[in-house]
Amino acid sequence: MKKNKSPEQDLKKSKIILFILLLLFALVAVLVAVEKILLSNTENSPGANLLPANLTITEDMTAEEVNEISTEVEQLAETSEATRMQYYINKFIGYIENQEYDKAYSVLYPDFKTNYFPTLDEFTTYVQKKYSDFVTINYEDMQRQGNIYIFFVTIQDLSDPTNNEKNFSQKFVVQEKQINNFVLSFEVVE
Repeated sequence: MKKNKSPEQDLKKSKIILFILLLLFALVAVLVAVEKILLSNTENSPGANLLPANLTITEDMTAEEVNEISTEVEQLAETSEATRMQYYINKFIGYIENQEYDKAYSVLYPDFKTNYFPTLDEFTTYVQKKYSDFVTINYEDMQRQGNIYIFFVTIQDLSDPTNNEKNFSQKFVVQEKQINNFVLSFEVVE
């Protein structure tokens, strides 16, 4: 035999169910707010935007390649600005030494590229003539003008250090947009 529920019991049950629903709704609202705050803090934190804006992680990249890029950025973030600028120059010269002319060409300052090397072929011809496969860079002096760094360097051909045609002084101008996202230009020496 069933007991008849009183209206008071039904009201009490309804209040408990309503309280539980309101509690769940409040919990979901708090979780959403916390997630927004955490995402906002991550985006605005000093190290959040270290990856270059032009870095595209594609499906064909291995986890090792993505990790390598992230590690490189983290290591660069811990160095001084001058050290990073020297790293960028070395990276540029490394592209040339490895015959990755398209990569070297891609980091040239746009106006410099337009004025001196409108095409990749013109740039490639110049660097093949000017730089040997094994060079060393001696950093002589550095000047800073706002967010532009000017380096005075000596390029030396390691395969023939006595060849004055292959050993020369040159000026590099480097601008860092973000860590590991830079443009540069250089004194075109004939």
